[in-house]
Amino acid sequence: MIANPLSISDIISELNRGGLRIPEIQRAYVWKKPQVAKLMDSLYRGYPTGSLLLWDYAEPGLTKGLATGLGRDTTSDFPAKIILDGQQRITSLRKLPLKSDSA
Repeated sequence: MIANPLSISDIISELNRGGLRIPEIQRAYVWKKPQVAKLMDSLYRGYPTGSLLLWDYAEPGLTKGLATGLGRDTTSDFPAKIILDGQQRITSLRKLPLKSDSA
């Protein structure tokens, strides 16, 4: 296993280009506003928020889009990374309005 630290902006960039996918066996997005607020508070305070487990999968597989709809109609130059752990956190990050979203 190779650990590659990603910043939040790296994760959002991967989402925007369609580089992150969810296997069909994953549950749907279920987090409520209090859970998202706790994640944001932990990030703001610099607390650990857990690791993400992404799989570089070269073969097209049965995947579904994130609850954000991002990357749904995009094609990537590289095979998508499959989200094995962290889908709730990743989707929560992207559902939040960013400064660049309102510009």
